[in-house]
Amino acid sequence: MGYEELFPLFPQLKWEMAECPEPEDFFEEARIWIPDDQVQWLEMIFRGKLNKINLHECEIVADLVEFDTQVKAELQLLRQNKSGTTILPSGFIKENNPLEREEKLLRLRWEFIEEQKAPEDDWGLRAVFMYMLQLTILIRRSSFIREDGAVKFAQLCNVSSEKAA
Repeated sequence: MGYEELFPLFPQLKWEMAECPEPEDFFEEARIWIPDDQVQWLEMIFRGKLNKINLHECEIVADLVEFDTQVKAELQLLRQNKSGTTILPSGFIKENNPLEREEKLLRLRWEFIEEQKAPEDDWGLRAVFMYMLQLTILIRRSSFIREDGAVKFAQLCNVSSEKAA
């Protein structure tokens, strides 16, 4: 059992990907190849339960939380028409609609994770964690596809009208 057996089972994640692996497939395979406590730790982070984990168990978690905190602080400054941002351009809010802003913020997170990668991290828990973080970004980004959203909206409208009848 080990990390090196897990990675060949999944495609390399790229920002341009139209489709990405399903998270449950990722976790199912992870349960086979890596220790249960580490899979549970990854699942808690994936599900957004950061308050229930020790951020010092993996340095990249603390780094990413710090990066996200800095981005949020800069967004707040931009909303108040103040300057002093180092990550976001001054016209970030005015020049982009909410969907474009969200996609650009996801891209910033993606690039931050890419910058954190090092050759010595290729096979350990840190690499699995970074893969999972990028998978969550791609999953979120894929939810922005207009055609898919229109289909889901129509389905919701049909369910809603059926319940009303």
